[in-house]
Amino acid sequence: MKQRLIVGLGGLAILLPGVVWGDPWVTDVFVTLALLVAVVEFVRMAIPEQMNLGYGVFGGSVAVVHAAHLLWSEMLPAALATGAMICLTTALLAVKDTERGARAGAWMVLGLIYLPVMIGMLSAVRRLEHGVAWVFVTLALAWAADTGAYFAGRSLGRTPLFPRVSPKKTWEGAVGGAIAVLIALSIIRVLALPHMGWGHVIALSLIGGPAGVVGDLVESAFKRASGVKDSGSVLPGHGGILDRIDSLLFTAPVTYVYVTSAGLG
Repeated sequence: MKQRLIVGLGGLAILLPGVVWGDPWVTDVFVTLALLVAVVEFVRMAIPEQMNLGYGVFGGSVAVVHAAHLLWSEMLPAALATGAMICLTTALLAVKDTERGARAGAWMVLGLIYLPVMIGMLSAVRRLEHGVAWVFVTLALAWAADTGAYFAGRSLGRTPLFPRVSPKKTWEGAVGGAIAVLIALSIIRVLALPHMGWGHVIALSLIGGPAGVVGDLVESAFKRASGVKDSGSVLPGHGGILDRIDSLLFTAPVTYVYVTSAGLG
């Protein structure tokens, strides 16, 4: 726990100054660096028997999709379609076992949306009006829920939430996470988003908090399907980058869609 806390606080000390005082492109850099590591971790889970090929083909496709997402949004559909064709063709030809090859291709096509598009939404959130505050909302939806669930689950957890995927998660922890999210969003609203009505605070907590939990469960399902405990080991006490950003992959799109649909940013 101590190591986990130290690494988490160290990461925030690096991340937050750049997001708060830097231009939006600084957030783009952080997102891109996280994406580079996430690609390696994802390939290890998706096609362990062809990792070198996977790094090249999948990594190159992700780079093109990520660039289209950030720089030429009108090219994103074409980039996704091209990357999907390349990944599927490569997997079917390079993996000797046909069934495994088809599954690897499907994993990589899914990864083109799961990684560059979904984490890239954090850059889109940063470019909203009051973008820094909305980034904090996105982080709170993911990490306040995780922290609240951790402590509530340890002290009160009795009822499994989704044991087939994550045996340690409990409904009591989920409730604790929801309360933590509501408190965190209330603080952000008072300090940085006074135009955000309390109804929006409650609604976004009810939508975004569970979205982060689902993001965590989805990545847990990927790990179980691959037979690994953690996506990587780059963050001591936390596992891999994917283990740390799995909730953000879901809360960033939710924040962006909610804010733009509600006319808040």
